[in-house]
Amino acid sequence: MGPRAITAFDNAGGVNYTGGAKVPVENEAGPGSQDSHWREAVFGAELMSPFVNSGVQNPLSVITIQSLADLGYVVDPSQDEPYSVPLAADLVSPDRGPGVDLGNDTRRGPILVVGPKKRRH
Repeated sequence: MGPRAITAFDNAGGVNYTGGAKVPVENEAGPGSQDSHWREAVFGAELMSPFVNSGVQNPLSVITIQSLADLGYVVDPSQDEPYSVPLAADLVSPDRGPGVDLGNDTRRGPILVVGPKKRRH
């Protein structure tokens, strides 16, 4: 991960994370999730984790936004949704609804950009 995502991760409560690299990616799910989504066991219901959790918010965090900036995208970090890196006890909370597997959601091919006048660039 790049410096912007790491700083955002630390600021969201991950400063004391010691389970490996900062902003850990999924390492236990299958193809399409592994190495392309945030680690579910660390991020819980954050939008870029491999599962969309029903019954709870799935926020787009500043961590995800800043990771896109690290990749060279132009982003607006002020458009994030409230999110804190959950405590380990919160990740096994029984009130989390069933999830939707996003294992095969990785787009293959060129990335298209739509400008303000809805034209492709």
